[in-house]
Amino acid sequence: MNKSEYSEKLKDPRWQKKRLEIFERDGWCCLSCGRTNAPLSIHHLYYDFDLNPWDYLDTSLITLCMECHEAEQLSYNNVMRMFKEATGEAGMTSDDIFKIVLTVRNRASWQAPK
Repeated sequence: MNKSEYSEKLKDPRWQKKRLEIFERDGWCCLSCGRTNAPLSIHHLYYDFDLNPWDYLDTSLITLCMECHEAEQLSYNNVMRMFKEATGEAGMTSDDIFKIVLTVRNRASWQAPK
């Protein structure tokens, strides 16, 4: 699926419903910085290109403000680059390893502010 096709899927009512449910679950608050007065977006903790955006488990989606989402994407891109360099001969793909790292990291650190 290319970026244009994916962008089109984000207009689907099933995704719109899912994103509103995630915003509601997270208290309409950025789970990284705690802001409630900034534009919000839904961040996928991992990507599985065999899934439609609305087919992800709720636990793999979090609310971030646009600023934190952009920072997370930069971080993701940097980590992916490092994994690709480090795992070139390891037998696992960098996507496999990154999913494991994200799962562990997010279980430990992504908690809604109190």
